[in-house]
Amino acid sequence: MELIRCQRINDGPEAFAGIRAGKNWMLLLLLVTLLINLGTAVAVRYWPTLDGSECFRTELAGLRAQATPARPTRRPHPATTRPARPTTRPARPATRSARPATPPAGPATPPGPSGPASAASEHFYWILGSALPIVRTAGLIGALLLSAYLLVAIIVALAGGLAGTGLLAGAFSWSLLLTAMFVPWNLTFGGVVVPGVLFDRHELIVGTAEVAWGAGEIDWATAVLYYARFAGYQVLAILLWLLVQLKFAAAVRRMTVPVEQQ
Repeated sequence: MELIRCQRINDGPEAFAGIRAGKNWMLLLLLVTLLINLGTAVAVRYWPTLDGSECFRTELAGLRAQATPARPTRRPHPATTRPARPTTRPARPATRSARPATPPAGPATPPGPSGPASAASEHFYWILGSALPIVRTAGLIGALLLSAYLLVAIIVALAGGLAGTGLLAGAFSWSLLLTAMFVPWNLTFGGVVVPGVLFDRHELIVGTAEVAWGAGEIDWATAVLYYARFAGYQVLAILLWLLVQLKFAAAVRRMTVPVEQQ
């Protein structure tokens, strides 16, 4: 009988090249979403991009009204109310002209954005309300797919006998943490106060109203929380994004099979 020899073909490098391309697209998507959120927060905080929007002014006035608690009026207790005593002294004729009573001054309303209405500001307000939720959803999907691509890369590297599996596992571990940052925990679970790294228009306006637009005196804790939420959180996510990329690139360099340099 003639023996048929079967040659084993290792398709690991070709499969790994396809996985690397998908991973690069997901990393690019995540970077774009982070830069969009960071740029939006800077524009809203330091440029009058929303000051001419009537819808924005209405929303800000509602936030001011909710932040100012109404002072309850005191009513006299019926047990402590005393009856008025009758006066027996006749009233004296008025010799001076009565002065108009001056109404008591109410609490000062914090100043807000002023100026004429602007169509550009209205369009920017509408774009923020429509685009930021889409960006948040795209970032979450991209983070999940990135972790899936890295997991498949580990499986392919193990099956094909490729080197650098430990570095791939490290990249996958950091990608899980990056994915957790993209999950809107405060919207998914009602009792959780930890937000995701991406935000929407209402969250940005509520946070910025505490430090800008006539907020008055700002304590250091409020300022630190604001900049940590709308700037530091995004910078931390970009650093994790960079770490995942570096781990994956180091794994590619350690592979014994010639792979196109990343």
